Amino acid sequence: RNRSGQWVLVVLNYSEAEKPFRFSLSGASGRKTWRLYRTSDRPGESLAPAGTLENGEAAALPPRSITTFVTEN
Repeated sequence: RNRSGQWVLVVLNYSEAEKPFRFSLSGASGRKTWRLYRTSDRPGESLAPAGTLENGEAAALPPRSITTFVTEN
């Protein structure tokens, strides 16, 4: 958790191919929506907003990228 009490997960995709990624946070009441931020070698992708996911949904991790997941609630 960060100082604000939000859950934070950082996922790296070192491969040259897009990879699916799915996780589910259990036992964390009320923490179900995740905001995504993307960092890669693409112009403009330095902690760039990359959408939201509900707990348990799959995310597509672009090649050679870092995706940071932060709970909204």
